[in-house]
Amino acid sequence: MQEIVKKSGFPREAVLRSMIMDAKVKVHPTDEYIKLIRLLSNLANNINQIAHHATATGYIDPNQMDAAVIMIEKCWNHLKQLR
Repeated sequence: MQEIVKKSGFPREAVLRSMIMDAKVKVHPTDEYIKLIRLLSNLANNINQIAHHATATGYIDPNQMDAAVIMIEKCWNHLKQLR
């Protein structure tokens, strides 16, 4: 029980109510997981902007591509640290 409370991040009473109602108690995402989601979201936005610009102008800015590569490397490094 203590472990479930700790992992969920919810108060003990909330976990007990959930268990009584036969509901699944979800684990609170770790800080590392949240950081990874933010990195991936930023990467997806960056690539989307590059694609939109390339479609509109027929040109891809090398600086934008370099920034995307750096973001991909950050995501990859963060993933490697989570192992």
